[in-house]
Amino acid sequence: MVKVPTRRAGLGGSKPVTASQAVGPISPWVFHNVASTYHMPTTRQQMILLLSEGNCTARDLSQTLGVREKEVYAHLAHIARSVVPKGQRLLTISSRCLSCGYVFETRKRFTKPGRCPKCKSERIEEPRYRII
Repeated sequence: MVKVPTRRAGLGGSKPVTASQAVGPISPWVFHNVASTYHMPTTRQQMILLLSEGNCTARDLSQTLGVREKEVYAHLAHIARSVVPKGQRLLTISSRCLSCGYVFETRKRFTKPGRCPKCKSERIEEPRYRII
């Protein structure tokens, strides 16, 4: 019997099951179909889908996808490069100081600024992102 690193519903725990218990007779075609049937989109693919639907902050994406906010920023940098060949682009809606209204138009980073250069306030609106 060949052991496969798959679990079958109802067995409980992380006990490995044999290939015949998991998917029936052993066949490369069967394993290929099982893998494609249960394909889950990657975190970046899910982010691209959410950003295509509307404006999102890094916090929105973090809470929706269940990943840390720092990871979202790393993914955004990659997404900005990967959507260009598809004829799309990642639009960043600039942060704004809530105290004086200063807009961070020339900022290239995806992270939220720490404080306003004009009034030194830390009340900064998070930037929003969208794929257009």
